[in-house]
Amino acid sequence: MADRETMKPSGLRRKASLNVSFSVKKQRDRRHLRIAKVLQKPVEERSPEDLELLSSSTEIVKEISLKLEKRKKLLARAEEFEDSLSVLQEKCYKLASAIKHSQHLVIYSGAGVSTAASIPDYRGSNGIWTRLQQGKDIGNHDLSAAEPTVAHMALYALYRKGLLKYVVSQNCDGLHLRSGLPRKALSEVHGNMNLEVCTDCSVQVWRSFDVTEHTARYAHKTARRCSQCFHPLRDTIVHFGERGNLAWPINWSGACQAAKQADVILCIGSSLKVLKKYPWLWGMDKPAKKRPQLYIVNLQWTPKDDQASLKINGKCDDVMKLVMRYLNLDIPTYDRKLDPIFTHATELHVLEEHTISTQMLVSPDIKKEDKSSFPLQFNAINEQKIEKIVSDIKKENDIWRPFSNEINILPKSLSNNAENKDLACQSIEENRGMSVALFDRMYQEIAMKILKETNSEYYNKCYEEPLDLSKPKVECEFCYRHYSSTVCYFYVKREIKLAPTGPPCYCCDSDDETVDQPAGPAEIDKKVTITNPGWFGKGYKKRFKKKR
Repeated sequence: MADRETMKPSGLRRKASLNVSFSVKKQRDRRHLRIAKVLQKPVEERSPEDLELLSSSTEIVKEISLKLEKRKKLLARAEEFEDSLSVLQEKCYKLASAIKHSQHLVIYSGAGVSTAASIPDYRGSNGIWTRLQQGKDIGNHDLSAAEPTVAHMALYALYRKGLLKYVVSQNCDGLHLRSGLPRKALSEVHGNMNLEVCTDCSVQVWRSFDVTEHTARYAHKTARRCSQCFHPLRDTIVHFGERGNLAWPINWSGACQAAKQADVILCIGSSLKVLKKYPWLWGMDKPAKKRPQLYIVNLQWTPKDDQASLKINGKCDDVMKLVMRYLNLDIPTYDRKLDPIFTHATELHVLEEHTISTQMLVSPDIKKEDKSSFPLQFNAINEQKIEKIVSDIKKENDIWRPFSNEINILPKSLSNNAENKDLACQSIEENRGMSVALFDRMYQEIAMKILKETNSEYYNKCYEEPLDLSKPKVECEFCYRHYSSTVCYFYVKREIKLAPTGPPCYCCDSDDETVDQPAGPAEIDKKVTITNPGWFGKGYKKRFKKKR
């Protein structure tokens, strides 16, 4: 018998030893499983056999107990918790005080800001990643009906009042931009679903629909061409495993610069599981005492809770309502007529309409100002009234007002001092938000008289010919009318132009490169097959490509 064992081939002996190790592992796993089930029972329900099993396996009991405690902590962190009303009011008062006394407030916003707009978050109890981990369907979400929430409009009001300096958003819905927050004060570090860009000529095209219909992880072409260089346009979404390097809308340089200057950071509606990986956003290179104060508003646990000066467990809209009340500031109501996307979005050419099947945002009926009443209003202000206004202004020593981008009326007390000029220009910039479009003609007459009578030397030196206070050249009528700025605060509306040769889009490109004909009526009616509509869960379903 022993001779037979020694005569076994080496392969069989190896398999026999593996079977023995497998059987030992199975027995150990069964024992671990039995002990885990016993530990999960209440103490009073444990049988004498269970107690004997636990007493005979003390090391295994310690190991499993640690694992169960860790699992409980993880489950507790995923639970959403709301502070009571009295606690919430007390915390919001402290947050309002911190905002009021801050010198450079920066806000990091997450998906929780947009949940009130029927856009699901990611790691919440019913979030996108939570449902994917549970094997559930994420559903279809129509974002065309989403509008800026109370929290979005509150942040916009804080920016207009000068209390908020910068917003770093992790959302792709573009609602911060639509609330009126200019792009120079915003970094959308995960992209904007309404924006497509050309990486060849650095052109940004703002659309009134979701441009990610045909894109996916590592596949970002939107099937349309750039109107400048006719190269392919791409979306701006940054998926997991990708690195966002676009200047706009990601704008990492602006986010880093704002983080360096921040003395107060407010994280609102974010789990911070992504932003925690960027130490330069938290001033970790500074001494602990010189780091910005951190305030967090979120329903769940975040990895920065232990470093925060204050943690508020509450919904973003409820918290911002209380904070704005303590600051004595009104939250503006969202108005579709003031939504910049409707005046800045570049429309599709007729031959490009087949590249989308998603619903476009419906533009409101924006009534243009009736300019026929301007002459009547101007004639009603006679010469005597203008003289009275001029004399009243001349009596004041500290009054000045911008009448255009090219001329600023300064009192004599400030006109000779360089430092005072800078101070005056700074005050002018702060007051630039007041629109003067309705009274342009009246102000032209007043400005001419004030400049001639209060600073004639400056007038004669700079303007040998009669002073021309006509409307300056503006890049965007909307921004000039509502922000009194000749420069566009958002993304300039582009010219609708097709390539001189070839099909209007890349989805109609023929495999035969010699054929170079414009698309015909039959091709226009064709619909492109939707690979994975929407940007939720991209890279986890269809068109998944491995990174090279």
